[in-house]
Amino acid sequence: MASQLVSLLLETASSTETADAGEKNGKRPEERAILSDVLLSSQEHKEFLKLLTGSPLHIIRTIPLSIDHDLERVHNDLVSLAFNNYKLLLFANSSLKMVQQDATDQLVALEKISSKIPALEHTSAEFFEAASSIINDRERLSLVLSKHEIINNLLRIPQYIETFIRNGSYEEAIDLQAFTMRLTIRHPDLKVIQLIAFQVKTSTVIMLTQLIQILRSNVKLPLSIRIIGYLRRMKVFNEPELRLVFLRARDTAITDLFSKLSETDALDYLKKYIEISRENLFDVITQYKAIFADSSTYTSESDPKAATAAILASYVGHAISQLVATLEDCVPAITDTTGIVSIMTQTMYYGMSLGRVGMDFRLLTAPIFESAIRRLCMIQLATTHMQFVQFASSGAVGDVAVKNVSGSVLFESTKSSTVNPPILLVGFPPIAQYYNGCLLMFNQLRVFAPLSLMDQLGKCLEDSLTEVVQAFRMMPDFNNAWERRWNDSEKAGYREAAFALVDLAVPNLLKGLYDNIYNQGSLSAVEEGSSVISVRANEAAKRICEPLKTWLAENAALIS
Repeated sequence: MASQLVSLLLETASSTETADAGEKNGKRPEERAILSDVLLSSQEHKEFLKLLTGSPLHIIRTIPLSIDHDLERVHNDLVSLAFNNYKLLLFANSSLKMVQQDATDQLVALEKISSKIPALEHTSAEFFEAASSIINDRERLSLVLSKHEIINNLLRIPQYIETFIRNGSYEEAIDLQAFTMRLTIRHPDLKVIQLIAFQVKTSTVIMLTQLIQILRSNVKLPLSIRIIGYLRRMKVFNEPELRLVFLRARDTAITDLFSKLSETDALDYLKKYIEISRENLFDVITQYKAIFADSSTYTSESDPKAATAAILASYVGHAISQLVATLEDCVPAITDTTGIVSIMTQTMYYGMSLGRVGMDFRLLTAPIFESAIRRLCMIQLATTHMQFVQFASSGAVGDVAVKNVSGSVLFESTKSSTVNPPILLVGFPPIAQYYNGCLLMFNQLRVFAPLSLMDQLGKCLEDSLTEVVQAFRMMPDFNNAWERRWNDSEKAGYREAAFALVDLAVPNLLKGLYDNIYNQGSLSAVEEGSSVISVRANEAAKRICEPLKTWLAENAALIS
């Protein structure tokens, strides 16, 4: 290399010599350019070239010889070093071979490791994913652990609600229910929240049943207001449904009270029935108006409040219809007018009480009591009538009058009072029995005499008296040639009984009905005095008795 550098310098110093030297060395310009580039690329070469370029020519010519001597000296030093340190060189050589072998082995091992790097990377990725999942789970578990008390309370909400319901703490139970509903709205996708909401809903159904069951008992206004408030907060029913639930529950409570009554005695049953109905229905109306304050305030029929206002009226109408139906069923079973009047008085007081809240129903029950009184009177009159007709049909003229009845007694008895029964009728048992039967009817009617029944009962009494008089007149015709078969005392008894019938029994009975029963109080004002009814009684007596009187006058010779 030094020779080449020297030659290059020499070629540079003399162009002729450079050209000749280039031809001798067989170097072409291109090769010299490449060599020049290689030599100039090292800093050491640059410094050596700088030294050569700065030295004179004769010194430059001696440099190759100096270099050769240095090379020979270095070679000798190396030989001497190798001879003196051959063991170290051998050890270094063996070490080098070992290092090369180890390097080869390491290269093979590295190649094996390199081949397993993708699998390791894949396994590492899987482990990272698994570790990430575990880390996430751990974070969640740590969060759950930190919120353990809150989560525990959330999970125990159904148990809390059941405990509150069991202890009657409905306020707290409804608060928890509302809280659960808010959780459901806020977290609709969480299954655990949905499960809690389902369990709470199940408990809410139990609470709803208990609240309605409380309304079915004998509750007062404050408790009713609280119960309805609870039902409103539960938002199970809308406003009309809530009112219907309240009325239905209260009606069930009243019905349960009715079911405990004994129906063996119609009078006692009706007294207790009306009393229970009056107290509880009035209480229901009062509670309803207090709880649903807007039940009667609406501006027009199209107002939504009008529909809810009709609920109470509909229920009261239902309760009154049940009362009327019960009266229609049980009043006919009462055989005593006093009992009927007692029930009627209680019913009228009931209707007057409801009249204070606009629910007077007395006009609906009046026909029931009128019909009951009419039925009792007709039964009594029909029984008495049939007994007399049967006696008249038997033709037992000997039983018409008691023996030794004088005419003076008949004359004096015709002047007896129309209020008290004529004493003379005691001598004529069939007529007296008929008269007493009619007086029993009058006593039943006297306690409660409906004005609407005056014409009906008057007509029935007149028809009965007409048939009685006709049956009495037909007694002689039941036996042929009665004037030959009856003795004088029997004829006299028949004649006196006939006069007692037409002069005493018939007029007194008609006056007793028209004058003594229907000629008092308000009737006198309606009829403008008692003379109108008295005239009616006199005309009816004259019309009924006229056929028998005519017959007695025509057959006076036969019965004298």
